[in-house]
Amino acid sequence: MNLLTIAQCMAAAAFLAFAFVNLLVWTRVRSANTHLLFALTLVAAAGNAFAEANMYRSDSIESMAVALRWYVATSGLWATATIWFIVAYARVTGVGRGFAVAISGVLALAMLMNFFSPTSFLYTELTGLRQLTLPWGERFWLARGVDNPLRFITELALLAVFVVVAHGCYQIWTKGQRQRAMRFGMAIVGFMGCFGTHAFLVDTGRLNSPYLSTFGFLALVGLMSYELAGEVLQKVELSTEISQREDDLRTAVAEERTRIGSD
Repeated sequence: MNLLTIAQCMAAAAFLAFAFVNLLVWTRVRSANTHLLFALTLVAAAGNAFAEANMYRSDSIESMAVALRWYVATSGLWATATIWFIVAYARVTGVGRGFAVAISGVLALAMLMNFFSPTSFLYTELTGLRQLTLPWGERFWLARGVDNPLRFITELALLAVFVVVAHGCYQIWTKGQRQRAMRFGMAIVGFMGCFGTHAFLVDTGRLNSPYLSTFGFLALVGLMSYELAGEVLQKVELSTEISQREDDLRTAVAEERTRIGSD
């Protein structure tokens, strides 16, 4: 196993560890749907990281075609789960939720077509492999083929995610949480803008480089985990404060009843 695939597997392991923690939170607080969706997003990201590592080791057109199908499938699941995590985290409603439903439908159709295509949804034909060498001498392979003209539909759908993010940031902003809205918006838009564009350039052969989305998402996971942990702490503090006030109220009522009884 080379350094690139080791890094991919380490990132996948980190995603699964974060997913386990968020699932634990959800099992204790079943109303915390945001943590459940974040866990599902992390599991999908881990699957995509493993599929990507397998693709780097494919040194024939036949094995690359199989690896590409799994890579595209896990990418679609990852994107869909991320969209609904955004909807839950920002409490997106109305137009934003409608866009999320439409995007999910487009991605589901693309994933279905992907499994019935001999060369994945990305290409209509695989013409060969690109062998790339990293600065330290490590080699890996990427596909070379004829781009599927239908892929622009999924690219437009992913661009529509910006509408969902903008709507979610507005929802958070109107609640007076301006810093949270700015952090959330900049993190999601930065990730999609930088690493989404990079992946498109690699897919279309305009850039000879490994995919960097996995490692970019790892940084985003760290930020969102910090935000979600802060929300959990706030809920715990609020619950503790409510319990303390209820105890104080019960004590005051008991003392008042004792006083009245004495009178």
